[in-house]
Amino acid sequence: MIKSNLKFILFLAFFGLVGGYFTALYSVEIMDPTALDQTVAQVGSLDAVILITVIQSLLYAVALGLIGRAISKKIGLWREFILEAKSLIYTAMS
Repeated sequence: MIKSNLKFILFLAFFGLVGGYFTALYSVEIMDPTALDQTVAQVGSLDAVILITVIQSLLYAVALGLIGRAISKKIGLWREFILEAKSLIYTAMS
């Protein structure tokens, strides 16, 4: 149980980090220059703005993913994903 939860959390964390990084870059790119200057002045640097956005996306991904998983297990919508070589070979042969 703990091993599958850890795998799920790592899966969410990976995509939260990647998505957060690209979201931060896009947000900085489209942000109004005066608003960006004010934000950088408050936080300290552009890298800090990007880091805060990445951490925020990571937390949202993990927290909401775990909540969604818990709810889906309670109402019976969760199915474990199992990858077996035997079923892959059978599927590939047919």
